[in-house]
This record gives sequence, structure tokens and C-alpha cells, in this order.
Amino acid sequence: MSALPLFLPDWPSLCQSPLPWRQPMTLLWLCLGAPLLQEWALRAGLQEYLLRRAVARLGPAGDERRRERLLSVMLPALVFTLLQLGHGWLALQLALPVALLIGLVYLHTRDWFACACAHLAANAFAWLSCFPPPLP
Repeated sequence: MSALPLFLPDWPSLCQSPLPWRQPMTLLWLCLGAPLLQEWALRAGLQEYLLRRAVARLGPAGDERRRERLLSVMLPALVFTLLQLGHGWLALQLALPVALLIGLVYLHTRDWFACACAHLAANAFAWLSCFPPPLP
């Protein structure tokens, strides 16, 4: 395992998680199911709820509103990260920064489908890191 797993991940450890990476249904889930379902639930659901609650309670501006916006990014990111618990500690360490970035995307765009596309890109990167295509 590398000393800085966030920057130099130990891909073989991640690729040996309980997830059956090479099965077609796993790939379908990674490309469609997880991004669409998780981002719909976490961004359009939980994060949107937290954002609307903050506006209703605090109005459109102010320091407390900034804290509520930060919480609206952090809480869904924590839930997203915990959903990766079965894939090992390395997956958790890699998922948290991705989840925070996707939360910021939602905060600025309010488009959960854009978040699903970012989630898909992260899953594709992880899959290609584990199973790079053969060189010609």
C-alpha cells in the first residue's frame, strides 16, 4: 500500500474488492445504475432538501447560510462514502473527495444528471485503472 493513497492509490488492492469487476452486470451497474440511482437520491433528494431547508430557515444570504450550504455538500458526501464501505478502506478514501466534488457540482448547477455523469466518469476511471485495455 502506498504512503499517500489519495494521490498514489494501490490499485491492485482496490481491484480485489468484493465487487465482481469483470461481470457484465457489474459494469452495467457501475455505468448506469449506481450513478443514476445514487445521484438522484443523494443530490436531487438529500442535498436539494438540505439546500431548500437552509433557504427557508435562513433566507438567501448570510454566514449561517454558508454553513448550511457546506453541510448540504458534506452530509450527502458522507452518505455516499459510507455506501462504498463494502469495497474496503481504499475505496472509502477515494470516494470521499469524489463525493465532495460532485456535491459542489450540484451546489453550483442544481442538475443531478450532471452529477450522475461525473459519477459515471469516476466509475469508468476506476474500472479502467483496474482493467486497462490491451495495447495494440
